[in-house]
Amino acid sequence: MGHIAELLPSTLGERVAASNRDSLNGSQQYVIWESRAIQNDYEMVPCQCASTCWCAQHGCQGHYRLKPITFEQFLDRYVQLWAPPNARQILKQAVLDNAKFEGRQRRAVPPLQWLGEHWDMVVTQVRSHTRSGLCDEGVPVITESVTHLYDAKMWSQLYYDGIVPFDTSSRALMKRLGFVDPLKDFTAFNRQLFADLRIFAERRGLSVNELRRLDQPWTLTTEIPEPPGGQPLSRLLDKIFYSPTKK
Repeated sequence: MGHIAELLPSTLGERVAASNRDSLNGSQQYVIWESRAIQNDYEMVPCQCASTCWCAQHGCQGHYRLKPITFEQFLDRYVQLWAPPNARQILKQAVLDNAKFEGRQRRAVPPLQWLGEHWDMVVTQVRSHTRSGLCDEGVPVITESVTHLYDAKMWSQLYYDGIVPFDTSSRALMKRLGFVDPLKDFTAFNRQLFADLRIFAERRGLSVNELRRLDQPWTLTTEIPEPPGGQPLSRLLDKIFYSPTKK
């Protein structure tokens, strides 16, 4: 561990910017849907942490939290964020109606069906968590099994400021760099990433808000407005290690 902490802000920012550029030029246009998620599905909750919390000591103004949306709204956003356009509708039908689906994203179906069955309970639990991964003990403990990247994407969408998604290539890179394998201990993996980001901020003298603004997709297109609260921390961490494939 220590990879993030060793980077310069300019280097980290360049990596994130490259990920955003590739995303905008890709078929899924992830950064467009990410922006719409931030605008419609999440709220910035004012920071109410104790003055002793790491985030409060580093200029934190608030944390992202899921709004009280329906499961159908969540599912719509899930397929927009994580599935290619030609698979979105059939993936939704597989989740909601058990329609046959043999695409690459088929392993997303069981966890999403579980989530739909337990939505009220899960969303209540998620909304009660008003901290970010940078807070003291702020990384949510995921007690359900995370056995595939689509499980991780689902949890990262629920906890937008505290759980980091991954894919096959970014998982391999992070393992090589010494981070815990997310499929062996997903909570420990997230704790390591946020701990490394803390050290980075301390070494570079950056506040939480300055960390958020190392991710600036709104500079690429007028389709993406700058969110008043900055970018979710989980997406900043994700983009350090992952760039989507170009067309």
